[in-house]
Amino acid sequence: MPDARAFQKKLLPLPQFLRDPIARAFMRFFVADSAAYFFDPTVRQRIKQRLIDQLPSGGEPFILVSHSQGTVAAFEVLTELELNKRAEALLFVTLGSPLGLQEVQDRLRAGHFDLKVPPGVSDWQNFSDPLDPVALDHGQANDYAARNRVAIRDHLVLNRSLRDLQGVNPHDATGYLSNLEVRKVVHHAIRFDSAGRFVVARDVAERFAAPAQRHPVLVEVLEPRYEAVDETRAELEAREAEQPGALKTLEGRVNRVAEDVRALVLKHHKGSDLKDAVEAAGIQTLRKYVAAHLTPPEIQELGTRPHDFHVYAVWRSAKKRKLLVRSHGPLSVDAARESYTANGRGIRWAVLDTGCRSDHPHFSDQGFGATVEAVYDCTTSSSKPVPITNSKRQGADGHGTHVSGIIAGQEAGVILATWASPPAPN
Repeated sequence: MPDARAFQKKLLPLPQFLRDPIARAFMRFFVADSAAYFFDPTVRQRIKQRLIDQLPSGGEPFILVSHSQGTVAAFEVLTELELNKRAEALLFVTLGSPLGLQEVQDRLRAGHFDLKVPPGVSDWQNFSDPLDPVALDHGQANDYAARNRVAIRDHLVLNRSLRDLQGVNPHDATGYLSNLEVRKVVHHAIRFDSAGRFVVARDVAERFAAPAQRHPVLVEVLEPRYEAVDETRAELEAREAEQPGALKTLEGRVNRVAEDVRALVLKHHKGSDLKDAVEAAGIQTLRKYVAAHLTPPEIQELGTRPHDFHVYAVWRSAKKRKLLVRSHGPLSVDAARESYTANGRGIRWAVLDTGCRSDHPHFSDQGFGATVEAVYDCTTSSSKPVPITNSKRQGADGHGTHVSGIIAGQEAGVILATWASPPAPN
């Protein structure tokens, strides 16, 4: 990865008293957000307060990722928070930042900000694209002095949006965030485990760019006697011991989560039309989910307090598509079919799972008769499997029925193993 320190600074060769009016005119006419931030104290404070409200207030460590003009606000907030002993940023990431521009640095000095790494920052990583017009100075390490042996580390990266021939934008925030080097830095800081539990699904978090836009989600309710994310068994028992009887059942928790979601909608709504906001959220209770249309701030509060809200996970409510064609090659289905004429004929599948409801319509209403030949109980002490003829006792959990349904396919003639069209397997 190229080191941006090798890049020379680009300075406007004018004294500050001449740069000020030029910068003011440039920002007002060409960079509206910067102009509003630097020259309107009310806007400046409102933007900073919005960030402050999202940071932990108890001194807990956090990671702050910022982009464009947001890097300036983040720098100021981190510097000011240290005065109140609130900042403990394990990682500060700046993407496409204008902090290297002389005009921006002049505005910071005018606001009595020292050009140094904020005292509460343990690591500052700066990323910029060579073609990003906002991050003209790619080497900020020589502009902001190190503090407590913490110095800025500059990186040149390729904004992924450049690969899209439509709407090329080297300053695009999404392109920066999807860059592998940026993700590695953040994942290392948070000790990210790709196979670990999460609260907010990735495809939900990807839509957080517009804070006021509502997104359809399914809030999966945390079932009784099941730990929330990062919760120990002792913490679970202590939490549930203090809960009323209504929260000791799944139905009671679903109703409580629906009430909490409604309260969140009212809390985050800025206008006076509270009834319209609740209607727009469309909150509905399901068997073990609460369906709703929520804004990113509402989802984030659910995700940061899963223990209090009894939330297992927040999923995107959307249609799911089968990736039959995409999976064809990686599973070598085409090779098996062409080389060995493997079409599924005469194959019987044995599913060792939680049972299977043979009376499910999926197995009988496909035009070729029942596909489940028999269901056996393999958990007894008998030397042979015990047949289960009562369909109501064949699979109460549902997982085995789900797996068997995948194998059986959905339509007549469809075989999951070969993607061909002979008779369905037994």
